[in-house]
Amino acid sequence: MRALVLLLMLAMIGAGLPVRSEAQDGRAEARVVAVIASDARPYQEALQGVRDYAAQHLPHVRVTAITLARENSASSDNTNIMNTPADLYLALGTAALEQFWQGGVKRPIVAGMVLNAADLARFENATGVLMELPVETEIEWMARLLPGKSRVGLLYSPGPHAQRYAAAESLLAARGSSLQPRAVAAPQELPAALKALERDVDLLWGIPDPMVYTPQTAKEILLYSFRHRIPMIGLSRMWVKGGALYALDRDYRDIGMQCGELVKKVLEGAAPSQLPPVHPRKIVYAINMKTARHMKIEIEPGVLQGATEVFE
Repeated sequence: MRALVLLLMLAMIGAGLPVRSEAQDGRAEARVVAVIASDARPYQEALQGVRDYAAQHLPHVRVTAITLARENSASSDNTNIMNTPADLYLALGTAALEQFWQGGVKRPIVAGMVLNAADLARFENATGVLMELPVETEIEWMARLLPGKSRVGLLYSPGPHAQRYAAAESLLAARGSSLQPRAVAAPQELPAALKALERDVDLLWGIPDPMVYTPQTAKEILLYSFRHRIPMIGLSRMWVKGGALYALDRDYRDIGMQCGELVKKVLEGAAPSQLPPVHPRKIVYAINMKTARHMKIEIEPGVLQGATEVFE
């Protein structure tokens, strides 16, 4: 019901002209309406980053927010927010961005915490900060933490990721390493794909593929990694807690700051279509030392000290 109400409101106001009030110093106040996919901490940290950036660099911008997942869908405050035309809309999360698509919003959109560029490609009026890390960054960390591991196993589902995998293959080859990809078209194919990799890989690279890497498949993949002493690069701290050697993650407040930078450029006149989506610039990581000891992998003291979380 909440999503339907939001869609109707977005459809009514998406093509409307902005309504500006004046700040205390007489300058026009720009309005940004933010729609957040969830109350979860990463989304709230990203929203705080947007607000922190606005407080420092956009004193005449007012950011108001609505969260999709809240239970009180009849809130009068939420109704007032979505009935207010905006100069720019902010979407934090793929579910939030989808609301703008279904609502036909034509005003400029800045998105954050969407998986990859494909999520934004259908919009002519949107840009944003992706969740996907640059391939170069991921491979640099592989070389740093696993310098003797040159055969990289990759499980993936057929889809729009071929270009990314081709880039990874080329970058690995330049380092004297190789990519060993195995397609998994359905969850029941996972055991056979893992077995096929067994003698061909030195590590397993986990990627944000929602068909292959799920809460239901995590146990099987991590158990395979542990039993065969093939270190796995996890998708998040929870994968590391479960037994992956390490995982790179994002600083979500900084993602919000990056969104704020894009908001500033758009409000200053840049068309979203002229601003290519950007990747997270600040990387954090977690390490599982129990896994490292089991697999006889040495972790440099400096790397260990720089981790945001170490599981023993």
